[in-house]
Amino acid sequence: MRIIFVVGLIIFTFPCYGQRDKKSSENIFYQTMVDTNVVQNLYLYDSLRNIILSNIDTLFKFKNKTNFVFYADKKRSIQEDAYSYRFNYYPDGVKRPHDTVEEARKNDPYSLDKMPAFIYPYIENIFKKIGNDKIKGFRISVDSTIQIDIKHDYYPSELIYVDHFLTWGRFYENNTELKYFTRDILLAPKWIYTFLVRDRY
Repeated sequence: MRIIFVVGLIIFTFPCYGQRDKKSSENIFYQTMVDTNVVQNLYLYDSLRNIILSNIDTLFKFKNKTNFVFYADKKRSIQEDAYSYRFNYYPDGVKRPHDTVEEARKNDPYSLDKMPAFIYPYIENIFKKIGNDKIKGFRISVDSTIQIDIKHDYYPSELIYVDHFLTWGRFYENNTELKYFTRDILLAPKWIYTFLVRDRY
């Protein structure tokens, strides 16, 4: 009887935990709004987009040269062109865990400064104008889509993150899926603001 009781307790405990997590996600989802500072400063993101698009071919050529994929069956790495590349921003005072800013820039292959030297100062200058709390990096794709990583809000009591993105060039789908806790908002032609509620892990 004791074994049956313990098993029954385990079975009936897990669904309650899952429902509580889903409710927390729903509450945060409905409370999350577009960052008004991003809307007010959209012209700065426009400037960043213009510089990226003007140099996107150069950025891809630069990154492709050092993009190697390891194949276990061939026991070697082969250079391959990628569909997209990410660039992470490490301003002074902002770093990865256990790294200094200098170490983060050196160790992260996706650090913002790992691009042609003649492009970097222009992009970094716009990043500084936007502000550390409104941009974390960006991703470029071969179809010229640009996704800008704005911020990641963390709710420690619920262990939930809310990721905020700004995408240029993606087809607008009017996505308000509660099932996936994600929402798209069209800010301007080709500019889509997206937020995604997700678990910590």
